Amino acid sequence: MSFIRIIWLIVIRPLEILFECIFTIVDRFMPNPGFTLIVLSLVVSFLALPLYLRADKIQKGYSDMMKDLQPRIDQIKRSFRGDEKVMILQAYYKETGYSPVMSLRGSVSLLLQIPFFISMYRLISSLPVLTGVSFGPIRDLSLPDSMMNIGGFGINVLPILMTLINVVSSIVYGKGKKFSEQWQTYLLAALFLILLYTSPSGLVLYWTCNNIFSLLKNVVTGKKVKKGEPAAAATGLDNTRKTARRKIDITDRLFIYCGLFLSVFLGVYIPSNVINASPMEFLDFHNQVGPEQCLLYVFFVSCGFFLFWSGIYYLVLGERYRKQVVSVMTFLSFSSAVNWFLFDTKGGNMSALFTYDETPGYDMVRIILNILTMILVGVVVFLLFRFLKKYLNYIMVIGVITMLFIFLLNYIFISTYNAGVFDGRYDSDRIKWTLSTKGRNVVVIMLDRALSVAFPYILDERPELVGQFDGFTYYPNTVSFGDRTNIASPALFGGYEYTPENMNARSDLLISQKHDEAIKIMPLIFSRNGYNVYFGNPVYAGYQWVPDLTAFDDCPGVKVFNTQSAFNEMRDEMMASRHDIQNTNGFMFSVYRTAPLFLRGLIYGNGTYNVSEADNDLSLSAYQSVSEDRLHGSGYEMLFEDAFSVLKSLDEITTIVDDPSGSVVILENDTTHEEMILQLPDYESAMIVDNTAYSYLCTDRTLNGRTMNFRSELSLVDYQANVAAMIKLGEWFDWMRENGVYDNTRIIVVSDHGRDLGMFDDMMFDDPELDAMRLNPLLLVKDFDSTGFTVCDDFMTNADTPYLAFEGLIDNPVNPFSGNPITMAPKDGVLHVFLSDNLDIIENNGNTFLPGPWYSVHDNIFEEDNWEYLGEY
Repeated sequence: MSFIRIIWLIVIRPLEILFECIFTIVDRFMPNPGFTLIVLSLVVSFLALPLYLRADKIQKGYSDMMKDLQPRIDQIKRSFRGDEKVMILQAYYKETGYSPVMSLRGSVSLLLQIPFFISMYRLISSLPVLTGVSFGPIRDLSLPDSMMNIGGFGINVLPILMTLINVVSSIVYGKGKKFSEQWQTYLLAALFLILLYTSPSGLVLYWTCNNIFSLLKNVVTGKKVKKGEPAAAATGLDNTRKTARRKIDITDRLFIYCGLFLSVFLGVYIPSNVINASPMEFLDFHNQVGPEQCLLYVFFVSCGFFLFWSGIYYLVLGERYRKQVVSVMTFLSFSSAVNWFLFDTKGGNMSALFTYDETPGYDMVRIILNILTMILVGVVVFLLFRFLKKYLNYIMVIGVITMLFIFLLNYIFISTYNAGVFDGRYDSDRIKWTLSTKGRNVVVIMLDRALSVAFPYILDERPELVGQFDGFTYYPNTVSFGDRTNIASPALFGGYEYTPENMNARSDLLISQKHDEAIKIMPLIFSRNGYNVYFGNPVYAGYQWVPDLTAFDDCPGVKVFNTQSAFNEMRDEMMASRHDIQNTNGFMFSVYRTAPLFLRGLIYGNGTYNVSEADNDLSLSAYQSVSEDRLHGSGYEMLFEDAFSVLKSLDEITTIVDDPSGSVVILENDTTHEEMILQLPDYESAMIVDNTAYSYLCTDRTLNGRTMNFRSELSLVDYQANVAAMIKLGEWFDWMRENGVYDNTRIIVVSDHGRDLGMFDDMMFDDPELDAMRLNPLLLVKDFDSTGFTVCDDFMTNADTPYLAFEGLIDNPVNPFSGNPITMAPKDGVLHVFLSDNLDIIENNGNTFLPGPWYSVHDNIFEEDNWEYLGEY
């Protein structure tokens, strides 16, 4: 990270984030973005007012001092020459306490405007919400106004009006001064005219309003001075010199320590804790970028907020208000820690963009409790600040050291965890598998979290799928042994020896070792029996979030690939955009999680954190899917595109051969796991989604007297992802028919678990934790040369998958690690299933799974009486 970028992150980026959040929040309540720009100008002018007033005092103090000194300076210059003149001037400057460097203080106002101008210019110039929007006589806020036309040439009126107001303001401000004393203000007005003449009218409207407010400020402050009010103008320079000379006292140190604490706590401690939970998700394998860039970004932005700009205000407000500023900083330090540690957010899984898969909600009881806690924190801070200020300094220093220590531990773990993962394994040219026209093939596709109960409704909506899935048997009465991939997938790949109950029974081995055994069982048995074996995206191999392919080094003849993002053509652009979103969201998440509960919904902004859209082309929002409602959305979701692009490329990956030995292809895919609103009726991703014409596909539907409810947008987009996956599988099955490998291929489409979406009333039992959808995985099986589409209500589990894959091909298959036979018999009795929500493979990686709720089930998962709660253990 370059020095220039660090300065930008500290000085400019905090203002950009602040102004963008203000604009986005205000715009929700305004009928037109033009009004939002006016309000934004007023708010920013108000925020900057203390800075400008202080700058005015400094400039006035410098001007007054120069008036006193100038006669003597002129006399010295007239009376002396050469070195003698220089020496006498230096002696005079020393005597009066003046330094030529102080002349820079005449430019303080200009220096303060530069970061405000840059940040606002970058923001308003790229706001798509202004595109095509008119405001009064302005036809398009995203273009120059061209309100006048002379001889066929458009004249931009707003920049001229802005400049006139600026000049009037300069005249009012500099009344009584010589032109030589205020030429900078006129030069600045001319410079703004040149810079903004061809700029979007929205930006010029903002700056025009800003100049109007500046003019009003100059009129008001000018009247105060005329009435004889002190205004501290004449003493501004003296006060500044005193501030520079005085020693740092206990209040100053407390301000510095609070700023450091907030910078470290929000800048690295909180984001490193999030990254630490799933380091692999924060890696950019293609560009070999780790999470370090995100941590640095968030840290420097935090320093900008809590050290640089807070420090500027601390110095500007002077002695009179510094204690109030420090007390506020102290309260923020204490309250942020309390809100982080005591008031967690329940929003489901968190993505690498620091967003939840479900928008968090907050009940009134917790909000009231949080408010009362904040009041208590305020009282404690007041008492400490009033009577034990010295000890507050110690507390803050200890807090900074503690947060830094924990961050370093997190960082060491993250760095160690990610070591050696950049090995080019996402090269799409390496991902190939074969299917034989002469031998028998087996294809096992695990669709993560695919919805079994939704499948009949998908067929009803897309009748062509019935023909494409010819020969398949659908098993609706199927149960999984858990509702998380780390708990449920071992049994899917390895059979009944790898149910959570049986894995816990083998407490002499780590869960990671047992998991790796499970995913190797089918590849090892088939490869030892002469099949060509391919495994795409072996889930959690090496017990890593991104599969560690070295886990298969002891499986000669088995070819493994990481397929998940290899075919996403937008990946590079998406990753660049993702880094920007991730960095900004990282800081905003820290603010969100340390804010009082009643403010969190406003800060979270439905996952956008009130960061508005940027460019119209490859914008930040282009690669962050946002559902506005059930029918509208925008942007692409990178993880969905990573997975969906694989299903769309199955024909490219597959090579047809005449090898009599046959092939086995095992593929894990996350299309059904990722949420993204899709464009109907084709169920494809799109930058802008408008399903108004297909609203009938977004409502509850009834089939054979059973209603599937879309009670939330989440259930709808989950269903859409399932439809999209089935469409692409159907197209691949057609391709297999055309190439003569469909009839001689056994195909199993199975999911590791379902999801509790509340879509079916008859699966929501009296136990509020038990929506049977959570444990109802998809299971579709097509055998060799089978025809027709059938439904079988036999009681099944996804642990039957290995036996179904081996049946008739491998005689008496046995587990190569234990020597036990692989059968379907264990499901004939009562089964024990584990409903743990702990999906963290880093934390939940002992010899047994961490405790959680257990249930038993038998025969029919749709009968509530067949379920029994066994307790938590």
